[in-house]
Amino acid sequence: MELGNSLSLLLETYLPPEFPDTVIQLFAKDVLFLLSSPYKNKQQLSKLIENFQSKIPVTLRHRNTLPKLLSSLEPLFSMSNEQEMLNYVNELQMEYSDNPNDQFILNRLNISPYDGNLNMGRPGSQYSESFENLDRYSERSMLSSQAYNNIGKSPNRLPLRSLLEPYMKNMIDEQEIMKSIPFVLLGTTSELFDIEYDKIIIPSNIPNSESGILHLIFEAGLLYKELGNLCDKYRRMPISPMKKAFIIAVGSELNTYNGLINQLASNDKISTNNGVYVSIYDSINKLRVFYSIMLKFEGLTGDQLLSLLEQLRHHGDLTIENIADKLFSTLLTLYYDYLSQWLTLGSIDNTNNELFIEVEQENTDGEVIFKLNTDKIPSFLTYMQARQIFVIGKSYIFVQKYCKELEYSNEFSNRYKQIYDGLRKNGISIEFIEAVNTQFKEIVSYIDTIICTKFHYHDVLKTLRNILLMGRGDLINTLITKLSSALTSSSDLLSDYSLTRILQESVQQSSLRSLINRGDNNYIINKLDARLLDLGHGAIGWDVFTLDFIVDRPLSFVLNVNRTNGRKEYLRIFNFLWKLKKNQFYFEKESKRTKEILRTFRKFPEFSPVMGDITKHISKCSILLTQLQIFHTKLDNYYLQYVINERYLDLENELSVIFDKEKTDNIKVKINKHGEKRVNGVLKPDINILNEGRKHLGNQNLRDIEQLDNTHNQFLGRILAHKLLSTNSGNNLGERSNKPYPATVIVILNSIAEFLVKYNELNEISYKIYMQLSLEHHPEISVHLQSLVHTIKLLSKQYSHCKEQISTLCDDLRADGDEELMRLSRHLR
Repeated sequence: MELGNSLSLLLETYLPPEFPDTVIQLFAKDVLFLLSSPYKNKQQLSKLIENFQSKIPVTLRHRNTLPKLLSSLEPLFSMSNEQEMLNYVNELQMEYSDNPNDQFILNRLNISPYDGNLNMGRPGSQYSESFENLDRYSERSMLSSQAYNNIGKSPNRLPLRSLLEPYMKNMIDEQEIMKSIPFVLLGTTSELFDIEYDKIIIPSNIPNSESGILHLIFEAGLLYKELGNLCDKYRRMPISPMKKAFIIAVGSELNTYNGLINQLASNDKISTNNGVYVSIYDSINKLRVFYSIMLKFEGLTGDQLLSLLEQLRHHGDLTIENIADKLFSTLLTLYYDYLSQWLTLGSIDNTNNELFIEVEQENTDGEVIFKLNTDKIPSFLTYMQARQIFVIGKSYIFVQKYCKELEYSNEFSNRYKQIYDGLRKNGISIEFIEAVNTQFKEIVSYIDTIICTKFHYHDVLKTLRNILLMGRGDLINTLITKLSSALTSSSDLLSDYSLTRILQESVQQSSLRSLINRGDNNYIINKLDARLLDLGHGAIGWDVFTLDFIVDRPLSFVLNVNRTNGRKEYLRIFNFLWKLKKNQFYFEKESKRTKEILRTFRKFPEFSPVMGDITKHISKCSILLTQLQIFHTKLDNYYLQYVINERYLDLENELSVIFDKEKTDNIKVKINKHGEKRVNGVLKPDINILNEGRKHLGNQNLRDIEQLDNTHNQFLGRILAHKLLSTNSGNNLGERSNKPYPATVIVILNSIAEFLVKYNELNEISYKIYMQLSLEHHPEISVHLQSLVHTIKLLSKQYSHCKEQISTLCDDLRADGDEELMRLSRHLR
């Protein structure tokens, strides 16, 4: 290694500085290889020098140097010891350094006394330093910077031109390069530049100064070629109209770029690479923007692409903003058509799933359920604006298809189609948003009016509360009275016809008879129906009987009443209250019967001590009945008043803000004894004045069909979310019972029902005793007395069981921590 370093330094010392470092290093390596060969001879050295001479420019100075080098190296081939060779090479270096006239200006021996101990650096470039090799270690530059002290000793008498000519004679002229540039900029192979695998090959005989600017220029050619390939690829694919419009816009920009390059090729004024770069600089930036978008193109839908362009419109770079604005306007035209089609026809056909309105479900009967996909709302629309657009189209379908308001819907559609066609050139402008807002107010207000006047929304809601939520108890009481005998029999013996007939009679005898023969042609009351649940064989009428209220379209869209494949909130609430009404009926029935039995016992002319003892025990049992009846009544009132009625009042308050109330009658006045006129009754506010005030409230008082449905669902949800009705047992477990409150209540109601069954047996036995005592001979009286005693014991035991369960419920309510439930606990005790 040391011999090789010394030999390299000797060669650089002997040879002139214009010799390339790479050639010197290669020559030193070949000489060292010959010296290490056991068959080395001087003829091999001569051939090596001849070969070396053929690779370098030959000048007079070189001819004098190479023979001298040959004579200096020949003695090495007669030596066999490497150390001997090293000493000889070092002596040659010392001899050469002692003769300053033979020194060149760059001599590695003057750089550092320790340089002989270092490996040679990597070969330097044969060209001048440029942006491409600034990071490389240049031995030539280091030599020139560290040999400054020898400049005055031996000046270089060669001109710079003589040093450059041997290297520049093979370089390609800039004018030749200019002839090939237009071809490369259009992505095609030229005479000088080949394109291989999307890479442009720059020949090695182009100076680095030109190579640097060509790198910048040829970026446009690569972008143009890649964009053209991508456009061809997506043109052959089934893509949406919005994405097709984007591809067309990119293709148009590529055609513009093509025309620019053709103009440059025929423009004699642009004769330098720098001139070309300046001319296409803006085009390069445009192509970069298009390419960056095309990289994401395949994974984007049309609406996402539109949102991306909207973001780029506010990028901050004017070039990017201008490009994005132009593309955005192109795509927005199609998106505007999507919106206009939905706003005026309620249709999303041909939108290619690029609108924020989607089909959620399509039923077999042709009903299509739409949904608002918030993830697809574009960035240039707010959620409230998108929701208004969604509601307008859905409301139009509601009015036209389900309300059958064809005349209004056609006029409404044509009128707003003209409005949106006139605003089309402005895109999503302030005027467009104002038109949407006006359209939203109009159709929502119209729906509010039509469902109240034509489809009796408020009356239906009140009827649901009065019947299914038992707001009017007289109908249920009448119905139970008429059905009591049938309900105790097997469900197999009940018929729908008999139930319907009894239901009609009950309605006629209750306060709901006002709904019969009204101006609505019995539209509301005819929706009421009695039916039997399918609970299997062996169930009795009490278990399977229920009332239903059939709500047809269009009201079924805003009133969820036991929807098919939906939650049966009304059914759940009715069935729970039905258990309370059943027990209440038997409480009243058995209590009334006990009073009659006691009254008949006291009418006996011979009121014996035995009869007195019987009446005493029956009276005590009636007290137990009364105690449970009081508890049951309190519980029933709590459910009706504090669970259902309070939430219904909240619902009415919410709806009262939505709908206009009825106009007040003419104001009535009266004259007092002093002759002064006073208002007779309460002076109601002027509706016209209130309506004027509402005009300034915007949309806050308007409730669309979505909100009406949600308001009603929230009403039902708040009822079923109460802790005494909620089926979510995770948060409503009693501390003592470790059961959900509704489950505990059901257990208590069932226990009370069993108590009532036993109490009914008590009344039956008491009546039999009365009948026996009425006879002249009563041989079975002892048997009945024994049965009476046994029944009283069972009744007392069942009463104790009921009281224990009631106590458990009260303890659970008291320990809940809810102030309302704590008050209920004290009330129930």
